[in-house]
Amino acid sequence: MNSWIFTLIEHLTEFLLYVVPGYLFLSVYRYILYKDENTVSQTANILLNSVIASFVLFPLYNGLLFFAHLTWETSDYLYLIYVFCFSVLAGYVSVKIVTSHKISEAFTLFRISRTIHQNIWDDVLKPDMWVRIWLKDSDKSYYGQVKYRENYGREPLIVLEYYQFLDGNATAIVDHTSDPKRTVMLNLAQFERIEMAER
Repeated sequence: MNSWIFTLIEHLTEFLLYVVPGYLFLSVYRYILYKDENTVSQTANILLNSVIASFVLFPLYNGLLFFAHLTWETSDYLYLIYVFCFSVLAGYVSVKIVTSHKISEAFTLFRISRTIHQNIWDDVLKPDMWVRIWLKDSDKSYYGQVKYRENYGREPLIVLEYYQFLDGNATAIVDHTSDPKRTVMLNLAQFERIEMAER
C-alpha cells in the first residue's frame, strides 16, 4: 500500500475536525433558508465551503472561551461536542441576522436591491400568512392561511389551512375556516394572481 494512504488515514480525524463544524453550520443555514445543494458543482463545493466555515468558527469559539476564562484541550471530546453545538447555533443565528428587518433596512439605506433568496417566493410567502389566490380566467379564488410551502420552487406548491373557496362576490362556496384538519394544496403556476397579508 502507498504511504500516502497511511498518512491520510493517520490525519483523517484531524481533517474531519475541520470539516464537520463547517458542514453543520452550512447545513443548518441552508435548511432554514430553503437552499438546496441541487447541482453536482454545488455539491462538490460543500467540502471546501465546510473547511472555510470551520476556519472561521474555531477562532470565534476559542475567542468565546478566552473571554469566559475557560480552557479546553482540543483533543477533549467535550470540547468537540461544544464546537459542534456552537456550529449549529451559529448557523441558526446567522439566518436570523441575514433575514432580519435591520439587514433589509441596511440594504435599502445603501441602495442595494438584492436578496439572499434565490426566488421571489422565499421573500414574500411566509408560513401563517393569509393569502387569496385567483384561478386563471375565472373570478373564483381560494382564501386561507399558508401552512406549508414547497422548498426551492419558482412556482411552488403551497398548502392552505382554514381556507375558503370563494365566488366572484367573495361569497364562500366551500368553507373550512373552522376545521384545521381540512387543507388544500395549490400549485401557484396554475393561478392568475395572489394577494398576501401578514397578521
